[in-house]
Amino acid sequence: MHFRQVVDGHCDTITALTSQKRGLGEYSTKGQLDLPRMLLGGVNVQFFAIFISPAQKDMALKRCLQLVDAFFLELEKNKDTLELALDAVDIERITEIGRAHV
Repeated sequence: MHFRQVVDGHCDTITALTSQKRGLGEYSTKGQLDLPRMLLGGVNVQFFAIFISPAQKDMALKRCLQLVDAFFLELEKNKDTLELALDAVDIERITEIGRAHV
């Protein structure tokens, strides 16, 4: 069976979530993306960027780990809607069960 994937290849939402003090599952007019708007737009495959500003070079590793932690916390909070895909087989499987993949 073939399932349609609508892929967004980049967003900086994880970085913004930490500064905007909001969750991915909450509708918001702030930032590039949240789950309600993502699903409303039909996007079911999302690549989240982990961006470290050059101004943060002295604490780049710490900031990177904070953002990766924030990403995995959002996955856990939204586990009924989101699932991590590591390859194309995961994308097909997750699409088939009706979840979005990140």
